[in-house]
Amino acid sequence: MDEILVGEKTISLPFRIDPSGNVTGTSSYSKIWADRVLVALATPRGTRIMRPTFGSAIYESEFETVSASIEQIKKEINSIFATDLTELILDEVTSEVDEVSNIVYVTVSYILPNLESGKVLVNNLPTVN
Repeated sequence: MDEILVGEKTISLPFRIDPSGNVTGTSSYSKIWADRVLVALATPRGTRIMRPTFGSAIYESEFETVSASIEQIKKEINSIFATDLTELILDEVTSEVDEVSNIVYVTVSYILPNLESGKVLVNNLPTVN
């Protein structure tokens, strides 16, 4: 990924239009990186024509058991940081399972290039019993 320049403004996720009709943006260094992490994790691998290896296969874990799903998700997150998010250092991946709905909630903690800490929550990852 490209280096973030000081003062750079990018589209902020989730995508929305402000009351003035402009696309909302951010120049927050940590928010830009958090959005990049979420985009890399949420993009199914193979869906970008010019970058077929970009993205993850975490949604393929949907039909796995909870324990197998968590292992596959953690493996995919490690892979993404090794290939697409090389500017960041993966710090920790934690998971929590809603026993009623079998939804896995994953928290990804990482170190930014400026050595600040960052964290994103990846949720709504359904599994089978």
